[in-house]
Amino acid sequence: MTENQNGRPGHWIPPGKPTDIPPGVQPESEGKLLCLECGLWFRQLGQHVVAKHDMSADDYRRDHELPRGFGLHSTPVKAVRRQTQRAKWDTDPEFRATLRPKRSREELAELSKVAGRDSLRRAGVRAARRTGGTVAKYGHLGTAARKAKLAAEIAERCRAAGFAGIEELFTRHPELTNQEIASLLGITKGRVDKMRRRLGFEAPGRWAKGYVVKNPALLPAIPADELAAVPHGTQPTRNGHLLCLECGRWFKTLVQHVSVMHGVKMAGYLARHGIDPHETRARELGYASLTDLLTATADWNGTDLAELLGVTQRKTRELRHRHGFTPPRGARPVGFVPRTPRPHPPLSAAELAAVPYGRQPERDGQLVCLECGTWTRGLAAHAVAKHQIGAEDYRARHGLPSDLKLHRRPTSTRTP
Repeated sequence: MTENQNGRPGHWIPPGKPTDIPPGVQPESEGKLLCLECGLWFRQLGQHVVAKHDMSADDYRRDHELPRGFGLHSTPVKAVRRQTQRAKWDTDPEFRATLRPKRSREELAELSKVAGRDSLRRAGVRAARRTGGTVAKYGHLGTAARKAKLAAEIAERCRAAGFAGIEELFTRHPELTNQEIASLLGITKGRVDKMRRRLGFEAPGRWAKGYVVKNPALLPAIPADELAAVPHGTQPTRNGHLLCLECGRWFKTLVQHVSVMHGVKMAGYLARHGIDPHETRARELGYASLTDLLTATADWNGTDLAELLGVTQRKTRELRHRHGFTPPRGARPVGFVPRTPRPHPPLSAAELAAVPYGRQPERDGQLVCLECGTWTRGLAAHAVAKHQIGAEDYRARHGLPSDLKLHRRPTSTRTP
């Protein structure tokens, strides 16, 4: 077994300079790098080549055609150094100041160009290029010829997608983001952004007017007569997209679209079009309605029913209570106050006006807000958050005693 410079046994390899390793390849195994000069393995190859072979790290990279920025340290050593440098960056401001560039941007740009031209001639850089990338495909051409080839390729992809060119795509669909157009054409997001800027088009903001959320397939919107013919209570889908029943356009998610473009929450959208996800789930399971499913599973416990519907046990209790079904095990006796009581419907304006002055109604451990009619356990917090009035102002406005508590603690005791 051969020993490395620290006296520790290294990986065995025939002595002498390796000859069967192609240029631009730096072997690594079990957390050690192979020295391409002597054939021994080391965790930190940079120190070894300086001490034993009288050459700098840059000379080693150049002789073996490795990229200019290739680190001559093994992966475990790199991980330890990375953690140390990050901790030092967070705690030492002087260290952060030393890492600021000492050269101007023009100097750095020129040095980057020189380094890039030098690296392109090395075998390690050529081997590490991305398969099918633009540099690998057109790297042998000059700058002008490479740009012409890329423009022709993008124009061909636009024609395959149904557009005469990239300008027509930007003009007809200004609401699409760079990522969506990149997914459609099969190019990078950065290239789409460069083309937008060069042609004078602006990318849409996240909340811009007309912004379409995640619509890479460009499914055409259905006409108004077809939209009116959609049966009430159904939500059409196509190719993984959902149809917006407000405007007739297709989206992968409707939550953000209906909120931004139509100003309604998802609950209001479902209620407006009569869409009940639980009814849909019941029809998927082969039942005519949710009522038939609850009738067939009347003797099931909450856990089994929740697993069948894909909801929580609390939701199954709410569904059974809404449709008039009693839980199969131990119906709760009269006077039982649950820890999380079901929300009561708010009082109407007429019912709220009929409450006598100086009285605070209470029901099932909840207090009604005399400002809006909502039932809640924490009335003081509700008055501050919703109506911007404190507890004392609330009591004074409605003639309540000054020592009346405006909250109720949850309890789970059963009354005999």
